[in-house]
Amino acid sequence: MMKQEYKTKRKQIILAAVILLEIIILAVSLLGIFRTDRVFKQFNGPEVPTGAETSIVLDSGSYLVTVDYDMETEAVRITPLMETDYGEDDAESILLLKDNSTKTFELLLPANAEGFHFKLPELENPNDFTLKSVKIEETNQADRVTFFCLLCMVLLIDGFFYLWDKKQLFAKQTKEQNGAAVCVGLITIFACVPLFVNYLTSGHDLTFHLMRIEGLAEGLRQGQFPVKMQPLWLNDYGYPVSVMYGDLFLYLPALLRIIGFSLQSAYKIYLASMQLVTAVTSYVCLKEVAGDRKLGVVGCFLYMFATNRMTNIYYRSAVGEYTALAFLPLVFLGLWYLLGKEDAKETDKRKVFFLLVTGYTCILQTHLLTFNIVIIFSLLYCLLSFKKFRKNFVFLVKTAVVTIVLNLCFLVPMADYMLSHNMKVKFASRIENMQEHGLFVSQLFQMFRFPVSLSGNVMNGVGGDMAIGIGLAYMLIIALFCFEILTFFVHRIKGDAAEKISIKESVKIFAMLCLTLLMSCYFFPWNAIGDIPVIGSLLTPYQFAWRFIGIATFLGVVLCMYALNYLQKLTDRTIKVGAIVALCTLTLIGSQYLMDNKLSMDDKFKVTSSASIDTRGAVANGEYLFVESSIMLLSASTPVPENETDINIISYQKKNSKITVECENKSTEERKIQIPFLDYKGYVAENADTGEQISMTCDEQHILSVILPENFEGKVEVYFRQPWYWRVAEIASLLMLLALLVYAGKTSGKNMSGKKYCRKINVYRIQ
Repeated sequence: MMKQEYKTKRKQIILAAVILLEIIILAVSLLGIFRTDRVFKQFNGPEVPTGAETSIVLDSGSYLVTVDYDMETEAVRITPLMETDYGEDDAESILLLKDNSTKTFELLLPANAEGFHFKLPELENPNDFTLKSVKIEETNQADRVTFFCLLCMVLLIDGFFYLWDKKQLFAKQTKEQNGAAVCVGLITIFACVPLFVNYLTSGHDLTFHLMRIEGLAEGLRQGQFPVKMQPLWLNDYGYPVSVMYGDLFLYLPALLRIIGFSLQSAYKIYLASMQLVTAVTSYVCLKEVAGDRKLGVVGCFLYMFATNRMTNIYYRSAVGEYTALAFLPLVFLGLWYLLGKEDAKETDKRKVFFLLVTGYTCILQTHLLTFNIVIIFSLLYCLLSFKKFRKNFVFLVKTAVVTIVLNLCFLVPMADYMLSHNMKVKFASRIENMQEHGLFVSQLFQMFRFPVSLSGNVMNGVGGDMAIGIGLAYMLIIALFCFEILTFFVHRIKGDAAEKISIKESVKIFAMLCLTLLMSCYFFPWNAIGDIPVIGSLLTPYQFAWRFIGIATFLGVVLCMYALNYLQKLTDRTIKVGAIVALCTLTLIGSQYLMDNKLSMDDKFKVTSSASIDTRGAVANGEYLFVESSIMLLSASTPVPENETDINIISYQKKNSKITVECENKSTEERKIQIPFLDYKGYVAENADTGEQISMTCDEQHILSVILPENFEGKVEVYFRQPWYWRVAEIASLLMLLALLVYAGKTSGKNMSGKKYCRKINVYRIQ
C-alpha cells in the first residue's frame, strides 16, 4: 500500500514538473513575440545589396522588406540570394510591375544568412531597371509560428500521456485495429513524399489555388467573414472566387497564413491533411464493404496511390478535385448501407443520414463539378437498386433537403451571380471539348508516362498527355472480376455451392465502373448528347471527359474489395495474397515513378506570399470575370477622373478593401471617377459625411465609376457589402448546422443509454 502511494506521489511530482517546464517554454516563446529590439536596416543608392561586394548578414527569422524602384520595362523579378550553413540558397522570386514604384514583401529565413543580396534581372538595357532603396525590418512572424508549433507539440505530448494513462479506453482495441491504424498512417506519410523539400514543384492550377488561400487570408485580416470578394486578385481589383468556388476547407491554410506560416508551408500542411482525410475515409468505407480490416488497408493503399490521384495532386494541383474525392467514400458508404448492403438486418438510418449529409456537403463546398458528377452516379446507383430506393425515397428526399439548407450560404450567392452576371464561366467550354479531349483506351491503363503538358485532344494523340487514366492495376482488377463472374456461372450451371454467393451488388459496381470509363473515352457520344435540349447545356461545364476518371478510380477499388473476397472463396488464401501483392506492387511502382519524375523533372518554386505571383495571371482563364473584361487592362491602381479640369482628387486611400476618395466636382454637371473595382453585385458607394448612396456605373471593361453630383465636395467611400439575402442564407445554414449538432448529441446520448442498459441486462443474466 505504501509502495503504491509512493509511486502515485512520484508520478504526480513528475507530471507537475513536466507541466511547469512546458509553461516556462511557452511563456518564453510568447514573450519573444513582443520583443522590441528588432533589426531595422535602410539602404539607399549604391548601398543597396545587389552583389557580393555590397552583401549583408541577416540572422534567421522573419523580415518585412520594402523596395523602391524605377523601371521602363513592364515587369521584372528580383531574387534574394544568401549563403547559409547548408550552402547557397535563394528565397521567393519577387515580381515587380511597371505600374507601381514600391513593393513590400515577407522574407523568411530558416537559417542565418551571410552574403545576403538581391539578384537583379538581366536586361538588354541595364538602365531600364534601378533599385533605388531597400528597407529591411524584422517582424514577429517567425516568433508567432514558433509559439504555435510549440503549443501544438505540447498539446500532442500531453494528449499522448493522457491517453497512455487511460489505457482502459483502448483496452478493447485489437492488434488488427492497431495495425490498421499504423498502416493508414504510414500510407499517408508515403503519399506525401514529394512535399519533403523546402520548395514546391509547379502544377497546372497551383498558382490559382495558392492565390485562393492568400486572398482568403487577406480577406479575414480585413474583417470579412465569410470571405466572398477576395482582395489582392487582379492588382487588388478583387475577384469573387469565394462566391463561385467553395472554399470551406481552405480556411485551414488561410488561418495558418494569418498565424505566420509561409504560403507554401500552409499549402503543404493542407495537402498533408487532405491525404490523411482521404486515407481515413477510404479505409473506413472499404473495410465495411470488404468486411475485413486487412482488405480495408489494401483498398486504402490502392486508392491513395492511384495514378489519377497522384496526377491530380502533384501535376494538376487540382485542389478542389482531390479534396472533393477525399469525401467520396463517405457518400458511397452511406448509399451502400442504405441500398447495397445485402446482409444488413436493419439499416442504421441515423448513420446513413450523417454520412450522406457530411459527404455531399464537403464535396459541394470544395468542387462543384465533382459534386455534379457524384449526384449523377448517386442517382444511377439508386436506380440500379430501385426496390430499396423506392422504399427509402422519402428518407433520401429529407436528407437532400437538409443538405441544401445546410449549404444555402454557398448556393444562394453562387446562383445570384450566375443569374445576374454574364461571366466567362457560362461560356468556358463547349460540349465538343468533352468529345475531342476524351481518352484513348490505351491511356486508361498506361503505367509509365511523362506527364509534361495539359490534356491534348484526339488529333494530337497520346504523346505529351498527363497520366490521367486509372492504371494497369485496375485492368487486372477488371480482368479478375470478369474471370470470377464467369467461374460463378460455370459453377451455377454445374450446381455447385458457389451459386449461393450473391454477386448482385458487385455487378452494379462493375456496371457503373464500365460506364465511367466509357464516358471518359473519345468515342463516347458527347456531341450527340450535346444536341439534346437542356441536357447538353448542363454537361458543358464538365469541360473534359477524363473528369469521370476520379469516380472510376474509387469504383475500381470498391470492385477490388469484392473481387478479392470472391477470389478466396473460389481458390484459397494463398492466391488471394498473391493477387494483393501484385496489385499493390504495380500501383506502388506507377505512383512512385510519377512522384520521382515530378521531383526530378520540375523546377523548384518558392512562394512565401503573393509577392511572387502575377495576380492577374493567377485567374487562369478568368472564368469568374465578365465576358467583356480583359485582365491586361486592369492595371490602374488609383482612381482616374473623367477629366482633370472639372474633377480634383484631394486624397485617396485604400484600406481593408474600402476605397476612400476625397474629391470635388467643380462642374455644374455630373462627372465620373473611375474606381479600381469591378462591377460585381454588392459594391456600394456612399458619401462618407452624410451616408447617402452615390450612383455608380461601369465602362465596357466593367470597371466601376462613381457618378459625382454637380458641385460635389467631400469624401466618397466605395466598398463591398453582401446583399441582405446572402446573410439570410448564411443564418439559415448556421441554424441548420446547430440543429444537426443538437440532433447528433441527443441521438448519441440515447444510443449510449441503450448500450449501458443492454450491458446491465447481460450482467444480470450472467449473475
